[in-house]
Formats: sequence, C-alpha cells, structure tokens
Amino acid sequence: MNGYAPEIVSIALRRGPCFGTCPVYEVTLAADGTATWNGERFVDRTGRHEGQVDLNDYGRLSRFVARAGFFDWAPEFLANVSDLPDYFLTVVTADETKTVRQNGTDRPADFWVIAALVDHLAEAVSWSPVPPADPCHDWSAVHRHQPAPSVLTVLGTCTFPTAGFTVELRRKAAQGINPRDLLLERVVHPPTGPVAQVVTDVEARYTEETEFDFQTVTILPDGPSIPVEDV
Repeated sequence: MNGYAPEIVSIALRRGPCFGTCPVYEVTLAADGTATWNGERFVDRTGRHEGQVDLNDYGRLSRFVARAGFFDWAPEFLANVSDLPDYFLTVVTADETKTVRQNGTDRPADFWVIAALVDHLAEAVSWSPVPPADPCHDWSAVHRHQPAPSVLTVLGTCTFPTAGFTVELRRKAAQGINPRDLLLERVVHPPTGPVAQVVTDVEARYTEETEFDFQTVTILPDGPSIPVEDV
C-alpha cells in the first residue's frame, strides 16, 4: 500500500444475479451525503431510491477503504464458480475510478468488510423512491360529442417502482400560441408513508366539458403531443 490516501468521492457496491434468488441491487454512498439505491430483483426496495447517509459514518468508511489498500488491489478476485453472484466495489476519487470484482472467493478479506459496511450504512438511510424521468405511456385523447355535453378525455398510464404514487393532469394556466393544442401539466405526487415495494401502474386522467375542437393535447413538461380523436 502506498502512503497517498486520495479523497474518496463515492463508494458503490453492486451485487449481481445468481442461479437462485440472490438479491440484485446497487447502492452508492457519496462524500456530500447523498445516497442512491437501485433495486432490481429479490430486494425489499425495487427501482431507484434516494436518501442521505450519515457524513461521520461515510468518513469512517472512506478512511477504512484507503487503509485497506483498495487502490492497490487487483481488478478481479475469481474462483470461477458459475452459480455464484458477482460482487463489485467501485470507488471514485477526483483522479480515478476503480472497480474490483469478486466471485466465489473470500479474497481479499477486507472486500467483504467494505461490502458489509456499505450494506450496514445503507440500512440506516431513510430511502425515498424516485419516479423515472418519464414514467407515463399509452396516451390517448378522445373528444366524445354524443351524448351531450361534449367531453374531452385524456388518459395515460404511469408506471412507478412502488405503490403510493398518484398523477394529476392540470390545464396549464397560460396556454400556448396554438389555440387548438391543449396544454396539460403532469404533476406526480410521491408516496407519503410506507408503501408496497412493487412496480405499480397508475392512471392519469383529465376530463373537460368543451365544444371547442382541439386537434392535439400536449403533456408538459416533456410531451408527448397526442392527436385528438373525435367520436
């Protein structure tokens, strides 16, 4: 181990799949206190989550990583056991990013210590689910003229990593320069308490009584623009 201990910006642990029910996830802890979790399979938290890690605990972890000589380790420690999961530790400094892979072996011993510490700190984080940038799809806009009154209905399906999300469509206060393009704002309300960790589809709906012949409906902030079907 050399005598130089660079400042560690972040420490990440990824556990890969196996032939059974091994948990598959990645957790990253950062020096600014941010923590991110991405759960894939056989974990309590699926999807992307964010939280805050205790800075004192992170500091102790990063100093241990440096003392363990992580930056001098070989890139891989493998026993070539095909039914066991891969484990990856990735440590980032201002100068480099280094990943060490381990599979089917206890070498180096401090690999498991660091992995266990990352898991321990992650369990202390209060995680909040993060919706995908554009979770909504399968949009439709139908203007039904019979029976009276005429009603415009906009529908979409939004997919979230957990239960507890709701989606609201609001008519934008200031409409655009095209009067035949109705602008709706999509507002996502995250869960406010404990929720089931299961991927959930939520309906997004907007209805308006109108005789005006809109040609399109645009969902803000990112689209799409939906053609209106007259029936």
